[in-house]
Amino acid sequence: MKLVVTALAEVILLLAVLQGCSEPFSPKGPYEEQLVVYSVLSNTRNAQFVRVYTTYNPPGVDPYAETFDPAIRNAQVRLAVGGVTYTLRDTVVPRDQTARYTDSVHAYVADPLPVSRGDSYTLTVSTPTLGSVSAESAVPAAGIATLPGKSALESPSDNLGDVIVNVYLAPQTFGYRLQLFLDFEVFTAGAWVTHQIEIPQSLKSGEGQGSELYNYPSLKRRDTSSKSSETAAFTHQAYASLLAQLGNQYSNMKIRFKDAVLVLSQADQAFYTYYSIANGFQDEFSIRTDEPDYTNIAGGRGVFGSLTSDTSVISLIGPISSTTGQLVAPR
Repeated sequence: MKLVVTALAEVILLLAVLQGCSEPFSPKGPYEEQLVVYSVLSNTRNAQFVRVYTTYNPPGVDPYAETFDPAIRNAQVRLAVGGVTYTLRDTVVPRDQTARYTDSVHAYVADPLPVSRGDSYTLTVSTPTLGSVSAESAVPAAGIATLPGKSALESPSDNLGDVIVNVYLAPQTFGYRLQLFLDFEVFTAGAWVTHQIEIPQSLKSGEGQGSELYNYPSLKRRDTSSKSSETAAFTHQAYASLLAQLGNQYSNMKIRFKDAVLVLSQADQAFYTYYSIANGFQDEFSIRTDEPDYTNIAGGRGVFGSLTSDTSVISLIGPISSTTGQLVAPR
């Protein structure tokens, strides 16, 4: 009898649970209106921009069905550094893509405001209806990239080793990208004309043509925060292949080396984390719907970070053979 009563109780409990699950399923969770702020400080320009939005609730499940740009145009935006506070003014920026939003991009700007390397900035955004949010960014100090030996670039036929670059990072840097460019001159219509091309880091596996044949540097995390220097390598095979392509492109024309240009980009913690999460799940072999989000905006969404750039130029020597792409004589 006791077993029958227990079984009956379990059936009643199961029916109660099933009745409680009769609500229709909706993929949309609860909606909360929040401020969304985007800003990336940069030393490559004298103007710093901040974009302020609000979250929105589309009528259905497709977020792209909303065609009204939710920019906030009555915010008070301030940037503070070293005890000095700057109030940003309204501006508009031309929009590259107008398929969804047709008007110009609304933003707030401080101009001129060159960033101070190695300093921390505080961003505060206040609105009449959604309150205030804030965030901080530590701008990376100047970094240095050096080329210990130029022979791998100037004479790849004699030096079959990879092109090695030493990279010295700032303490504030969490991620970096080191790009290597080749400035070369082509004798055209009685004058030397300068061109620039990026040197790939390695060859891709498989077949390809043009830039599809190569792997180029991307933003990566520094190996350890305790190390100030790291090493970047550009393979001999990729460099030799690029020179061969240049030889074919400018066949029967005089070509000569000019400079190697090293461009070091450094990202602070917020920008690197946002970038790595936003691009970390875009592979072609998996489907993931629970993509994580990241924000360093206290009380809101978005990101406030910094991305700096430092350039070093190293003079090279010699013309290149138009057929083999190799060094033939000093100039």
